[in-house]
Amino acid sequence: MQPALSHTRCRPRHERGFNMVEIAICLGVIAIALVAIIGVMPTGMRVTQDNREETVIDQDARYFMQAIRLGAAGDVQLAGQVESVNGQSANDPLLVIGRLCIPDQVNVAIVRGLSGPAAERSAASAPVAFRYRLSSEVRPFPPPPNSPPQLSDYLHEVTLRFEWPLRPDGTLGRRMASGSPRIYRFLVSGTLMETNVSGETIFLFRP
Repeated sequence: MQPALSHTRCRPRHERGFNMVEIAICLGVIAIALVAIIGVMPTGMRVTQDNREETVIDQDARYFMQAIRLGAAGDVQLAGQVESVNGQSANDPLLVIGRLCIPDQVNVAIVRGLSGPAAERSAASAPVAFRYRLSSEVRPFPPPPNSPPQLSDYLHEVTLRFEWPLRPDGTLGRRMASGSPRIYRFLVSGTLMETNVSGETIFLFRP
């Protein structure tokens, strides 16, 4: 008669489950990985936000350079997005560009991102929209030696300075974005003409 088989026989190693020590080690590794991931997330979100804001600034800079060269002819977008220029509200695109082109002084505009999301371009989103401070300077470009003196009247150097982010109270954020301030310099060929719009003296470039 054969003896009964024992049910307490040890199972092969590949059929065994995890013991408490192994489970504790796995949980510890997972916890360390989660802490590292959570620590990196704010940095990644900050970098993403900085990249988005810098993209808006680059696109808006090209927009303003073109508008200054053309004297804002037919432009209606500026009036809705520019809150003020030199401390005064501006509802007319010509006033916006005309004030930014006043020569031999620093002109300052408060702007909501022209190239940002559509949800941030409405008047209702003004308190939370991305805003920046735009400073402009227009000066005659020094003519090269032996050039006609009239060249200085026809060629001007324009400097645009963008600073962001801008708080609702008009002050710059304590931690400025990585690319702020950003400065653009370009030449405009044309006559800087003094003109009058709504009883105000402004300056616009004309070919």
